[in-house]
Amino acid sequence: MSGSLDLSSYPNILQTSFVKLVVPDYGTLRMSNYDIPFNITEADGQSYTYTPMGTILAISEFNNELTPSKTDVTISLAAIDQAFIPAMMGYKIKGSQVEIRRAFFDTTTHSLLSISGNPSLRFTGIIANYSFSD
Repeated sequence: MSGSLDLSSYPNILQTSFVKLVVPDYGTLRMSNYDIPFNITEADGQSYTYTPMGTILAISEFNNELTPSKTDVTISLAAIDQAFIPAMMGYKIKGSQVEIRRAFFDTTTHSLLSISGNPSLRFTGIIANYSFSD
């Protein structure tokens, strides 16, 4: 996934996350906690726009391990429109594919830092469980 990045020469850094969720019979959702839409070129060579969700999107911390593990990653969405929830309950979210990328930006220019491996694929997996709460 991602390796070591040398960020020592950058005084103003913003770390952001980008989530791609492929829900069968619904489609692909691309969202981020960055404050503006941002395009990322994915493995198929195509560029896709990730929609800004700001603080509505939260992702748990990652364990930095050298080998694949069964560590859970939690993705949370808040303030979802109540009208949207019944529709989502009809889709097969469990078993959906998920990818999480991390990117570093300069906070003063909002430009992506020009370093190798930025943005980087941080996590790939399958949704094992999900829930809705009020």
